[in-house]
Amino acid sequence: MIKSVTYQGQGLSLADGLALEGMAFVQLFATSDHPRQGIQAFKEKKQPDF
Repeated sequence: MIKSVTYQGQGLSLADGLALEGMAFVQLFATSDHPRQGIQAFKEKKQPDF
């Protein structure tokens, strides 16, 4: 996903690039529990369990 957004974002304006990043962020959180686990582990200063 990172590579895809990076390639798609080349040549976009700042506003369009941020919109693209925001859509990717929402899609990532909607399709996987890993981001939430990573954030929670960071808050608790623990290793994430993926």
